[in-house]
Amino acid sequence: MKIDKSLDKNIEMGMLLDFYGALLTDKQSSYMHMHFYDDMSLAEIADIEHISRQAVHDTLKRAEETLIEYETKLKFSAVYKKQSDILDNYNNKTEPLEALKNMLSAWEE
Repeated sequence: MKIDKSLDKNIEMGMLLDFYGALLTDKQSSYMHMHFYDDMSLAEIADIEHISRQAVHDTLKRAEETLIEYETKLKFSAVYKKQSDILDNYNNKTEPLEALKNMLSAWEE
């Protein structure tokens, strides 16, 4: 469904923005925050910045591509997700020693 994909994209972009947002230009970072964190439309951002919606779209698109490129190369978000999954799995175990062994073997993978 389109809503699910849109929500997934927003969550993913939010994560990438948290990890790599400081590496974007000031303009890209500002537009990304307004769009993804403040849930502003392209038209709203364009009105505030006194530019066209197309200019906002182009800047957001370049910023998204940049964030994805950083993640492809650095994989901070992927490592964070893996660590979170391992810790969640550990916290849900009733046998701490066995869970710790599984956690260590999962980390080595």
